[in-house]
Amino acid sequence: MYFNDNARADTLWCCLAASHTLAICLHVRIHLFVVVVIFVVCDYFRLEIVNYTGMYLDHANAFATSNYLDNIITQPTKASMNVWAFHENVTTDYKLILNEYTYLWVAAGLCQVYVVLEKVARTLAASQYLPHPHRRRCSLKRLNVVQPSSGSPVNMLRKKTGMWS
Repeated sequence: MYFNDNARADTLWCCLAASHTLAICLHVRIHLFVVVVIFVVCDYFRLEIVNYTGMYLDHANAFATSNYLDNIITQPTKASMNVWAFHENVTTDYKLILNEYTYLWVAAGLCQVYVVLEKVARTLAASQYLPHPHRRRCSLKRLNVVQPSSGSPVNMLRKKTGMWS
C-alpha cells in the first residue's frame, strides 16, 4: 500500500464518519455507497477542485515555488547539472494543509447535503406527499375489493388451523 492510498483511505473514513454521524442525528438511513461515490469523484477531480476553489491558493503556490527553489543547490562553476537536495522545514503551514484538503471539505459538504436530502425525501414520503420508491402502498378500500365474510370457507379454515390470526 502506498502513502497516497493511506491518506485517501483516511479521508474516506472522515467522510463516512461525518455522514454517518449526521444520519444518526437526523434518524435517517443512508446508502453508504453514495457517500463513497461522492468521495471518489471529488478525489478524482481533486486538482481541479483545489485550483478552482482553493482557500489559500496564492499562499500555497508561493510556498511551493519557494520550497522548490530551496531544494536546488547551484554549482559555483559552470556545471551542466545542479544538485537536488532537500531542506528541513520545521514549521507547519496550516494554510497549505487547508488548501490541499479543499477537495475533502467539498466531498464532506456534498455528503452532508446528500444526508439532508435523504431525510427530506423520506420525510415527504412518510407524510404521503411523494410515494417512496421502495414501498408500494395499496389500500383495499381504494381498489373496491370485497373482503370475504367471516363465514367464508377460507376464514373458517383460518380459525380452525390458527393460520393468519
